[in-house]
Amino acid sequence: LKMAARYASTAVVIGGGLIGCETAGCLAGLGVDTCMVLPEAAPLQRRFGVEVGARVTGMLADAGVRVISSTTVDAVDASGVTLA
Repeated sequence: LKMAARYASTAVVIGGGLIGCETAGCLAGLGVDTCMVLPEAAPLQRRFGVEVGARVTGMLADAGVRVISSTTVDAVDASGVTLA
């Protein structure tokens, strides 16, 4: 991940589970403009509920991650990500 981040100025993380949150936070910490797209209202909501999800959203925002919730990804190609 660190090697790929050296060559990236932007990144989109699809999904708001544990791995998605860790990946988004790591990328943002490496200086990559990072966006997380997830179908739920908040990251980790399925596992830990709405209250924890809201806290995690704030933590990710503080780290520089833009969270786009209640949205799905329609396509990923060389030109970028298309939201549904």
